[in-house]
Amino acid sequence: MENQVPPNLLFQIFSYLPERDLLHVRGVCRRWRKLGSSPIVWRERAIVDVMLERDLFEAVLRVAPVVATISLNLPEGMIPGLLTTFCAAKRLSFSVWNNVAIDCCQILRRQLELGSLESIHMHMHGEPMSFAPFMEMLQGTRIREISLQNYRPPIGGQLPPSAPVSSLKELRADTRKPDRHVQFLLFSHRKTLQMVSLPLCIPTPMAILSLASELQQLECPPQVDMELLLKCPKLRSVTIKMERRGTVIEERHVERARSAISATAQFLAKATQLHEYSLYPEETFDSRESSDSEETSDSEETSGSKEKVVRTLTMAPVACNDSALEKVKLNMLAQDAEVPQRALSEALPKLPHLRSISLTCPPTLAMMSSISPQSSPSLREMFVLLQECVHSFMHQEAVQSLLRCNRHLHILVKCNSHCHEDPPCRFCRSDCHNQLKSRHNDLVGIFAHPPNVCDLEEHQGSYFWVKM
Repeated sequence: MENQVPPNLLFQIFSYLPERDLLHVRGVCRRWRKLGSSPIVWRERAIVDVMLERDLFEAVLRVAPVVATISLNLPEGMIPGLLTTFCAAKRLSFSVWNNVAIDCCQILRRQLELGSLESIHMHMHGEPMSFAPFMEMLQGTRIREISLQNYRPPIGGQLPPSAPVSSLKELRADTRKPDRHVQFLLFSHRKTLQMVSLPLCIPTPMAILSLASELQQLECPPQVDMELLLKCPKLRSVTIKMERRGTVIEERHVERARSAISATAQFLAKATQLHEYSLYPEETFDSRESSDSEETSDSEETSGSKEKVVRTLTMAPVACNDSALEKVKLNMLAQDAEVPQRALSEALPKLPHLRSISLTCPPTLAMMSSISPQSSPSLREMFVLLQECVHSFMHQEAVQSLLRCNRHLHILVKCNSHCHEDPPCRFCRSDCHNQLKSRHNDLVGIFAHPPNVCDLEEHQGSYFWVKM
């Protein structure tokens, strides 16, 4: 009977089986054993040591020829099978403490020997010095992606005598200063790097990044030498991150911070090749605590400084007369949304190619009233992150007016699809849009145009669509 089932159908069935069940069906017959050992049924799987029982995890390491991801916490120390396995992973993820840092080096070495590794993710906990051997080993690898979380530069660790062959395409590191390990990676792989994320790094090594001819995406804080990036011909996406802990500048550095803001604004005004711009205005350079005697004046000065900085960085990309921006993202809390959204609404007429606006809070009334076919002729999407009820949001007069006036606009909402108030809001108590009431933590798309006017819905299949 089992011989009558086509191999392609068995591959599909086996691919959906949990790991333990897949290991069991391999014992049914020789044919199933062979099919159950095929890379086809294992290559999309991720195995996590803390999610699988120890015996099952080791069995997978013995049987599976490949997996997409091996994710390790090593809560009980080294798993011997990791050093002898022939299971080749495309992605290796660690979230470990310094007591097993040496074990990570051995595991990394084995996966490099197997030859399929493309991505390394390391979340470091504990003493940075313990991770120096791991960082030393990373310098000589030929992979496509490196991500270093909770990264504090280790004191020590040798750099290779010569740079490896350039292979790295993506580098993420939340280091607060450009240590020699990160700089070596940037310089060694400058010919292939396409995406760099250094959201806390002050100063960011712009001189090295300006040599990255393939660089397309960059995330960093404001820098005094941002204009060096104008040498990167393929740069299309820039994220300016003003993270609360990473960019709070002491009083003696305020002047340098002002220079960084000004230089960043000048770069944004000249970078006409940018298609995407994201701003995280969580904190600005002036966040000194006031004394009691100066509380009022300092508070007003600080507030004014913050508003000026946020406004400057929001408006900067429209200072040029030939902006190619297609997507703008503002990441802020609702209580901080007024200034950046007001600045963006004023900038809309100078962004003729803008297709998408992304907000991490509800749009303000001023923001919604500023959008029209005249001010935003190309706008098609507005992404909104809501903490409130989407049912109540979509019935707001400002939202409905926005959609009526902009027939091609789609509002894409991520939130709980209905409220958790007790009692529920009046819209959730009504009989309209009953489909929303049974959907939790979902994505909801809102539009008002007639059917078949555009094809956006086909490209946003994960959204639950509501026509107003």
